Amino acid sequence: MILFDVHHRPADVVQPVAPSDPQPLSSIVDLDPLSEDLEGDAEVTMSARQLLRIVMLAAQTGKRFQRLGFTHDPVTWMLAPRRVFDRLAPIEAAQDHELFARGVMFNAVSTELDGDPEVYRDLTGSEVVGSPTVCRPATVEAKGPGLGLFTCCVDFHDGSQQAIWATMAVNEEEVRGRALRRFGEDAWDAIEVYSGFEESHPLADALVTDGVLETLCRAAQYPERVRADFEVFLDMRCVA
Repeated sequence: MILFDVHHRPADVVQPVAPSDPQPLSSIVDLDPLSEDLEGDAEVTMSARQLLRIVMLAAQTGKRFQRLGFTHDPVTWMLAPRRVFDRLAPIEAAQDHELFARGVMFNAVSTELDGDPEVYRDLTGSEVVGSPTVCRPATVEAKGPGLGLFTCCVDFHDGSQQAIWATMAVNEEEVRGRALRRFGEDAWDAIEVYSGFEESHPLADALVTDGVLETLCRAAQYPERVRADFEVFLDMRCVA
């Protein structure tokens, strides 16, 4: 792990160090954050990177709940054990590199409050984290005939919407047809379809976080591990 300061510039010490063990934080559910600090309050030690992961996962969770119209309190969600994190609370799981990547992917694709850890563990394995980015299919073997990951990049010329849709399909023609049904026939000129994930596309740089990028690259390389209904949809709209 490389240490960075809060401004994301390389710190004076840049030698890799062992990450701190995730701190048990679920007990803070009993604390009142509006109360004064007490001498007996437990102290927590973690790296700046671990703290940043917690902040990022919390922000993504709040955004997902708002997008999906959940009435569940995102703070309560962060503090309760979740099956998707191997029964750890998200605030604890986020400190761990691989569990944080799992949480990023869960927030990107899930429409539920919890999920099967095996689904996300297969897509965020340690052999991909930190490895060079390769987003092209490595094999045509999949759960169906020719099934693999395809990316649909949508950029309406009037600037009203930009989107990336990664989905499992047989070929580019299938993806384009589904995209036209999703975005409308007028979107023909706005749609670009790629086999695998097109990490060099400007929309990828604008919309896709590093954690989601690694997961999509893994899905492109190992489609046999991916569910047929897997998809990631990320968009940005201009509201008049």
